[in-house]
Amino acid sequence: LMETASSYIKQYGLKSSLKRAFLRILNPIIAVKVDIVLAISSHKTNSNLNKEVKVINMSNLQYWRNNRMINEKTAHRFESFLSNNCIGYYIEENHVLCAWGFIQIRGEYQYGSSNIYEIPKDSCVLKNLFVKPEFRGKNYGKLINQARLNAVPDNCLPIVFVIPENRFALRNLKILGFEEYLLVKHFLWFKHWCRRKIKILRPGEISDKLIEGFNE
Repeated sequence: LMETASSYIKQYGLKSSLKRAFLRILNPIIAVKVDIVLAISSHKTNSNLNKEVKVINMSNLQYWRNNRMINEKTAHRFESFLSNNCIGYYIEENHVLCAWGFIQIRGEYQYGSSNIYEIPKDSCVLKNLFVKPEFRGKNYGKLINQARLNAVPDNCLPIVFVIPENRFALRNLKILGFEEYLLVKHFLWFKHWCRRKIKILRPGEISDKLIEGFNE
């Protein structure tokens, strides 16, 4: 537990960690879930991709499961992704799974615990990027992001949902050219969904396109 708290503080900062702890106390009464929606207006494919990044397939999952490189919960989640319009990428170091990330090219994208975003036409969502704590600082997240962007067609809009506290993810995405377009808040009272509020951070065609996915 202490290791988990230390890892969270390192990634998100002490202030955000204390805020998260306070909100967790209030969670049974009222909860506010905030996401920043980023997109990149134009991107170019890169023919010089790092060979360390490989595409996930079902054979990988079976091997990782058999060798206990991932737990059953993670294995089921990966299987669900690959069966539902997703492409996955991973990095191994000395036969140890270090990092992974996925792209969802269509359908319903789930963000948070139960919120649904209908991916607009000619768009895709970069999701579930994760680098194990012991392998952070080696640019593995950046390498997977570059591979994911390389898989996106030129006429397709890459989208990412990030919580505001994840400052490292925001920084790394902005280095790649992503910009903040929407701020989405979900308000829940006694764990019952009350309302959603969307703030446009960068007006224009891209924001209009992004909002389409929230239309019910």
